[in-house]
Amino acid sequence: MPWKLPRRPLQSMKPSIRTTVTPSISWINSRVKREETFSISINEILQKLPERDRLIITWRFFEDKTQSVIAARLGLSQVQVSRLERQALSKIKSLMENS
Repeated sequence: MPWKLPRRPLQSMKPSIRTTVTPSISWINSRVKREETFSISINEILQKLPERDRLIITWRFFEDKTQSVIAARLGLSQVQVSRLERQALSKIKSLMENS
């Protein structure tokens, strides 16, 4: 039997199921009008992050590395990388709102 989407609305699902990284990236993309501005803005904001956060975001979203690969590189667990990634995206969002 093929996999089917749940029939209940997404809003009725548990927050842990609904919450993903994608809305944060979509939010960042929606804040920027042109690709050049996006590159400049992201580079400026990445420079304001601590080195570990900058590495995680760069590896994850610009080099398409998995959380497991990043965890191995940093000597952390995948769960820790997930938490740090979420915190870094929150910092980026905050920095973009304040700029």
